[in-house]
Amino acid sequence: MSSNETITLPADFDLAQLGKVPLDAHHTRMLQLARGTCGGTPAWRRRKEAEAYTLFALAQISKRLAILFVDLRDDIRVHLIMRVPVPCLPDPAGPLRIEPAAELGLVYRQAGVIEPQPGHSVVCLLNPLHAWLANIGPVETGQRICLGISLFAGIRLNELLFMVYRALTLQTAQFDALDSAGVMNPAAAEWWQRNTNRIPLTTENFLSFGASKPPTPTSEA
Repeated sequence: MSSNETITLPADFDLAQLGKVPLDAHHTRMLQLARGTCGGTPAWRRRKEAEAYTLFALAQISKRLAILFVDLRDDIRVHLIMRVPVPCLPDPAGPLRIEPAAELGLVYRQAGVIEPQPGHSVVCLLNPLHAWLANIGPVETGQRICLGISLFAGIRLNELLFMVYRALTLQTAQFDALDSAGVMNPAAAEWWQRNTNRIPLTTENFLSFGASKPPTPTSEA
């Protein structure tokens, strides 16, 4: 897909319709592979298969996601690429660098259907390394992305991905280094407090991929 491709959705499109989007051949094959090893109780299998279907449909209509792997044997495990600007600071004395995509690992456990889960327990940023955001932990602990103190029970997979997108683009952010809730990197929190003019990294929403120019690397203020 070219970087300047624009996706236009019908004005009346509703995300509740994702389960009715006909999948293309590529996503159909991936769904069939995932269903072939789907385990658990009947209710949990139905939930996992429905989540997988809407995930593939979301990737197909948005072009924001590239799904690399889905495992439904036990938990819902997803390996994917999200086209989203990611701020990185590999050298604390160097310039801020904006990478164009995030490689993510996501684990949705069955307990999350009926019980709130810790906000940092579901998604990790696998690449790029040295992400410079207050709500992403250090490389040594797997760059876990904190999406809040807790995630409400029964949250949908697509809702989690929207939250990740808004967190990475700084459309939602937590900067108060004195408030430990949601802050995984106090140094980054302090840095963004001094550089609020850079926020957000983009105003483009998740479903308008290519509608505006991608962010360009900028130097540290």
